[in-house]
Amino acid sequence: MAAALELAERTLAKVRRAAPGKRIGFWLLSDGRFDPLPASPPLADFRVVVDFDNAAVPLGRAARLARLWGAECVRAEALLGR
Repeated sequence: MAAALELAERTLAKVRRAAPGKRIGFWLLSDGRFDPLPASPPLADFRVVVDFDNAAVPLGRAARLARLWGAECVRAEALLGR
């Protein structure tokens, strides 16, 4: 997860330089099964966590991460209209 967020930050910085003033979002698609919960990507203007946790007993970590980031949390099923 740390390596993915580092790559995302480099990409966000590149977009920010190429299009100053452009509103940039960051979408994380995850089941939240990683530790520790990372810090929010600071270069994103908004963040959305799409929760793919479909275990019999969901951990709720994607929702916790969204709260930590001040992000919207959306269940993957909701995007599919289920």
